[in-house]
Amino acid sequence: MPHSKKVQVFTGFLNLLFYMKYKGTTIILWLLFFAEVLHAVALPGRIDKAFQSLEAYNYFDARVQFQKAAKNFPCISSFGLSIIFYRKDNPFHNADSAYAKINEAIKSFDLSDKQESKKLQELKIGKDSLLSTQNAILLLAYKNAIAAGDVKSLNHFIEVYNISPDVSSASHFRDSVAFAAARKENSSESYQQYMMLYPGSHLFSEAKVRYDKALYDESVFDGKESSYAKFAEAYPQSPHANDAMRKVYEMVTGNSIDPEVYRNFIQKYPANYMVEDAWQRIYDLNVITYDEKSIRAFQAKYPDYPFQEKLEQDIDLTRLVLLPFKEQGLIGLMGVDGQTVVEPKYDFIGKFNDGIAAVSANDKMGYISKSGEEIIPPFFDDAEDFHNSLAVVGDGSKYGVINRNGKMIVPLSYLEIGDFSEGMAAAFDGKLYGYISRSGNTVIPFLYQSASEFNNGMAICQDNIYFGTIDKSHKVIVPFKYDAIEWFDSDKLKFTQNERVGLVKTDGTTLLPGSFDEIGPFADGRAVVIRDNKLGYSDASGNIVISLIYDAGKGALLQSGFKQGLATVRKQNKSIVIDTAGKVVINAGYSDMIFVDDSLLAFKQKGLWGIRTIHSNKILVAPKYNQIESCKNGICVVVLKGKAGVIDVNGKIMIPLEYESLLRLESGLFIGQKSGKYGVVEGTNQVIIPFVYDRYNEKEEGFVEFSNASNSCWLDVQKWHIITRN
Repeated sequence: MPHSKKVQVFTGFLNLLFYMKYKGTTIILWLLFFAEVLHAVALPGRIDKAFQSLEAYNYFDARVQFQKAAKNFPCISSFGLSIIFYRKDNPFHNADSAYAKINEAIKSFDLSDKQESKKLQELKIGKDSLLSTQNAILLLAYKNAIAAGDVKSLNHFIEVYNISPDVSSASHFRDSVAFAAARKENSSESYQQYMMLYPGSHLFSEAKVRYDKALYDESVFDGKESSYAKFAEAYPQSPHANDAMRKVYEMVTGNSIDPEVYRNFIQKYPANYMVEDAWQRIYDLNVITYDEKSIRAFQAKYPDYPFQEKLEQDIDLTRLVLLPFKEQGLIGLMGVDGQTVVEPKYDFIGKFNDGIAAVSANDKMGYISKSGEEIIPPFFDDAEDFHNSLAVVGDGSKYGVINRNGKMIVPLSYLEIGDFSEGMAAAFDGKLYGYISRSGNTVIPFLYQSASEFNNGMAICQDNIYFGTIDKSHKVIVPFKYDAIEWFDSDKLKFTQNERVGLVKTDGTTLLPGSFDEIGPFADGRAVVIRDNKLGYSDASGNIVISLIYDAGKGALLQSGFKQGLATVRKQNKSIVIDTAGKVVINAGYSDMIFVDDSLLAFKQKGLWGIRTIHSNKILVAPKYNQIESCKNGICVVVLKGKAGVIDVNGKIMIPLEYESLLRLESGLFIGQKSGKYGVVEGTNQVIIPFVYDRYNEKEEGFVEFSNASNSCWLDVQKWHIITRN
């Protein structure tokens, strides 16, 4: 082959090598190329001899010859040596050496003397050929580093081969390998070292997250209050500082219902961000009824309460009465002066509890304060009334709990949540009921088919088919053996067993055996007991002190309760009055008697009702009315031939019997119905509100709304004041 052809083949191959650097045939092409070149050409001199040895795979001799030629042919010599070090089929293979030599060749290329330049031209070795060889060596080094897969090898490639286009990829891989090692150790020290060594890593953010978590876990591994407190103080910028402070809060307060526990927390940890929540709990535990009296008492008890301005605002709001009105199908609220406080934009506005009312708009529910501020805009599918400063909210089929500030304190994770009582609420997880704390922690396992609110430290639960009670430590108090249990009074429960009822004390001891059909509430130390349609009385110790000898007709359970030491009972179709010892006090042959006032008794004789005194046997109103509905302050509502009116206890007519119905209100007013329309009159029949309204409702305490198709107004019952919207 002619000399020029040899050079063309050589140069062309170098170009081909550059373009095929990512193919696995690189080494084979080199071998084929040099076999062709060295076979076809007999190069004169030491350089020629070096290439001849290379052709014969005599790498030892080729290496010696190239090294000896280095003085006169530094570029060609370095180039030849780079080839030897690059090729893998000889003991001199070393990517670092190959890279060093090709760099020397490139550097000396422009410094070649006339003799070497001529030789380079003969061989057709140009700058591009050298750069192509350099790229091939860079690729080899990259593949070697990736194959090694350790940080040391990758760092070596990044530092030594820093001009490689694969440095970025190697750095990315190096960072991943180093991060995997840090994760394996999983300590704050390993993550911190990683961040120091690789600040530009794509995994730096994740390393920071893991560092913060590892540091937190290592600092509080013993679970002690002091460890959490020290961490929060030492690392205030940590994303887990608030977790530590919240943990301290939970450990110190334990969801207690004792305000002093929270006060102690505030004094011990004044810098803890949960201090505001602790004050809120103190406020909630003291201000149960959310009225001015309760708030003032709280203010006096806690003069260091940091939100005094908010207290004054709350007091102002307790005095504020808001009345609903409707406009174009939407509901708003107005004050007693008729001025609009909340614009009509809701489909529903509930009653205010704890100064907050549930509202709905566009099928979503939220909450507003009395100032009209939307504490939570309509967002939830369900929003129940506030109770003890907490409210249950629902989204879809999941329920959670918010506080008065709108903060979600129990996540939306339960199918049902009851009202909080004594720091706990019953919750349903879809299978069983258990109890959660105000912070959402499970405090009694989910084991029951039903569960009530806690009352005096006790809750009624259902275990399989039977009912019993547990205390707040999950100890069984009343055994699970009853068909049903319900509260009777503060220290007694009424149970059902085999379709009979009895009473059990809250300590589990039986007060009345399960042998009765019904048991009424205690009054004057006596409770009505009924069995087999006979009525008697038990004392508070469970003794039957008045035998079951009286008739138990319809309504007897409530009508026969004692009042001021007396009770009305029936025997042989006659009504009599007895005292707590069972002694008959009145037996005048009346067919019925009802206590209508503290000293008055309505009695029925020959189908008509009259009024008499209880103790003096004096007839005040002869029996002539079909009904006597109520008496108060010497005034009675009576009915005759379907018409209602008002008389005094001497029988004098105060309001003529001309109304279809009369309902007594406080302060001497009566809601009447005449010709199907409603209005209001006072005790002498003077009209206060004209009889033009189709309906009325008493949904706001102390106020009654009257409305028809075109108008509405409110009555302030105490002030006799009529309110209309301005």
